[in-house]
Amino acid sequence: QDEASDPAEGTRWMEQAANAGNSDAQSHMGDLTNPLMDIPGAPRDGARSAHWYTLAAKQGHARAQFHLAMLYRNATGVELDQEKFLHWLSKAAELGHLTAQFNLAFCYMSGEGVAQDSAKAVRWYTQAAQKGHP
Repeated sequence: QDEASDPAEGTRWMEQAANAGNSDAQSHMGDLTNPLMDIPGAPRDGARSAHWYTLAAKQGHARAQFHLAMLYRNATGVELDQEKFLHWLSKAAELGHLTAQFNLAFCYMSGEGVAQDSAKAVRWYTQAAQKGHP
């Protein structure tokens, strides 16, 4: 098997880029270890996933912010933390992450972790819908 089709070799290169500070690589490393994702053959390690997502999220990587929020919401590799869930979900939504916008709207509509606020819910649902969320 050549290097181009060797998943382990690809992961080593991805991890090298992540360790060098590349936020896309850090987010990808978070994906590879995220127990909430269905990636065949990938190791499941919620704490490691949270580590990689946190590094990328702090650099403003919206997708990593969203997935980090979900780890906090589901207590996967981290302690259940509603405040951190909402913090990272809001950051991702503000950066235009479609699913984060929809989930944040749901939080405001249902009062999950925030004061129920129909106006904010409509704002976030509208933004998500305008970007194509069903």
